[in-house]
Amino acid sequence: MSDIALLHTTFPDRESAGTVAAAVVDARLAACANILSPCVSVYRWQGAIANDPEVPVLFKTTIPIAKTLRDRITELHPYDVPVIELWPVAVAQAVFDWAERETDA
Repeated sequence: MSDIALLHTTFPDRESAGTVAAAVVDARLAACANILSPCVSVYRWQGAIANDPEVPVLFKTTIPIAKTLRDRITELHPYDVPVIELWPVAVAQAVFDWAERETDA
């Protein structure tokens, strides 16, 4: 087993999620982006409780370029303050090798 990085964030709609996903995969910053089913996020923002539909996305990349990917997603993201969570994830060696091949690791 080896580690890759998994980044998670949400977008306001499927279009912006797809645009960012395509851009970072094309730039070889992510090997894959999984655009998930819409969800509802409940959160506090600017003193009020918000309840908004969002589209979660999981990005798979290598550990060495995970922070570069996070920075690029932040630049492209339509939110003023996107929450981008980054976790190391143990995967099978074949998945690690694939992620390394498909990114500029």
